[in-house]
Amino acid sequence: MVAFFTPIWRQVKDPLGFTRPKPPDPTTIRRTLNGLKPEQLQQAFEHWIQGLTNGEDFLASVDGKAMKNVKGENGLAAMLVNVFAHDLKWALAEYPLKAKEGEPAVFKEALKQLFDRYPGLKILTGDAAFAGRELNEAIITLGKDYIVRVKDNQPTLKKLMEDWFIARMSKEAPAAVEVKKKRGREERWELWVENDLGAIIIGALTAFPGLQQLGCIRRRVYCGGQVILEEVRYHISSASKWKLPPKKFLRGIRGHWQVENRLHHVKDRSWHEDKMYSKKPEQGWVLGKLRNQALNVIRTLAAKGGWKTESMPRLAARLLSKPRKTLCLMRAL
Repeated sequence: MVAFFTPIWRQVKDPLGFTRPKPPDPTTIRRTLNGLKPEQLQQAFEHWIQGLTNGEDFLASVDGKAMKNVKGENGLAAMLVNVFAHDLKWALAEYPLKAKEGEPAVFKEALKQLFDRYPGLKILTGDAAFAGRELNEAIITLGKDYIVRVKDNQPTLKKLMEDWFIARMSKEAPAAVEVKKKRGREERWELWVENDLGAIIIGALTAFPGLQQLGCIRRRVYCGGQVILEEVRYHISSASKWKLPPKKFLRGIRGHWQVENRLHHVKDRSWHEDKMYSKKPEQGWVLGKLRNQALNVIRTLAAKGGWKTESMPRLAARLLSKPRKTLCLMRAL
């Protein structure tokens, strides 16, 4: 950080409120970071992001991430639960896991705070780890909805859905389709939906809270006209067919993986988060929150500037090439 700021210090020290002729040394920066509390940062950042949502309704993904070189209380990698807004492309929140805590339990405790801070957050999407009954019952109790994947951790529910959809997939056209072509390959996503008798029967047999829709996705990848990959996935939702029509259902399922592609992957590959070592979990959580907000700021500035889609390193380099102008833009957010 000191090496980065030294060449541009004259341009940024006055806007940042510094009077010293040189950037703070590593010891000062380390002490400052140690004095920050993750909860205080979370509250400040959530307040800022809330002001940018403009009352829009949106979907968000929830997913866990290990900070490989940050040691938790049990000596293992520190874990965080991240919440990422699909279409807005913002990291909304992250919650640390303490020793012997599970991701669903930690996230359940944070639900009310999350929904109070973001009233426009209407639907949460999660993988099979977040398909537990207690967590999803808490979501619908707070007046929101879920989309979660069903895997072998819900064996009865998965078997019932397999039996229900296996015949329909060969006889009925999918309710929604998305196609993506890239580098000579075609990726096709097809969604079959059951929101009537089948959902009622399976919901009653499994007693899964709030279940209103069943979804079966078939993903095929074609190359040269031949299918080279095929997989079938199952999802459930508490949202009604009016709140979540098939196209939105499919978009929500596919959009879930933005938390991996636009958050975890970017932080690991572009900013090398997994190489950042720390013996103090709180310091790792603070740095994780700062990286999340750096991503939010860069993407917000790019959107307001009407810039074309670029990689995160290119966007960051573009902003850092004119540090004084970037600080002015940030103040206007």
